Amino acid sequence: MKKAIILILSLTMILTACGKTPEKLEEGENRLYSERFQADDGAEYFQASVLVPALTGGKRAAAIDKALEELFNNQVESAANYRATALDSYNFAKENYMEVSPCAYDFSCNLGRADEKCLAVIGQTYLNMGGVHPDVLMSAMNFDEKGEKIDIDSLFAVSQDEYTARIEELVTAEIEENRADWYYENWREILIDSWMRDDFIIGDEGMTVFWQAYAIGPYAAGIAEFELPWGDLEDILAEEWK
Repeated sequence: MKKAIILILSLTMILTACGKTPEKLEEGENRLYSERFQADDGAEYFQASVLVPALTGGKRAAAIDKALEELFNNQVESAANYRATALDSYNFAKENYMEVSPCAYDFSCNLGRADEKCLAVIGQTYLNMGGVHPDVLMSAMNFDEKGEKIDIDSLFAVSQDEYTARIEELVTAEIEENRADWYYENWREILIDSWMRDDFIIGDEGMTVFWQAYAIGPYAAGIAEFELPWGDLEDILAEEWK
């Protein structure tokens, strides 16, 4: 009995020393910025909001939270830049007796997969600067067990050309089967060239790759998202992602 207890304690100590015990990530108080702006005549011309989660815990949480804090600050700065443009547009419209509606900038993000191997953060930006349509943008960051940002190249055991070809093959099959009429006539020719390599999300069942609105189709088609099951990528994945 004593030997069994000693063995269990020894294994626990070894696993902890090797980093096998997952560090618990906990959400802290969200970072929130929200403000409305009025021109000298009292009319509202711009509203902005930024919402980014905060994490608490050990070293991994601290590393990820530092990146989230930077994201928050960058988004607040972006809102300020759009605010200046909105004020210029408002003043121009007023001087030329044109109708104008308040502009808006909204960024929020939420956590996706969250385990000892990966934490995914998915962001969405809503931007209305008075055009025919508001712009909606999607973004993502994926962090590893050390809290470092995951580069898509590290997911695969093959070259960039090889895994890109597989992604192209899987996305093409999905479009041809279910979305043939959604996108531009030349979507095949522009598919990979218009994909940004940071635009991927690591999930439990697979990875999602996405294209921003207008990249391969009209506004009505929206953001193009494609979930690629791990089983369809297993033979080219790096060992640690199998």
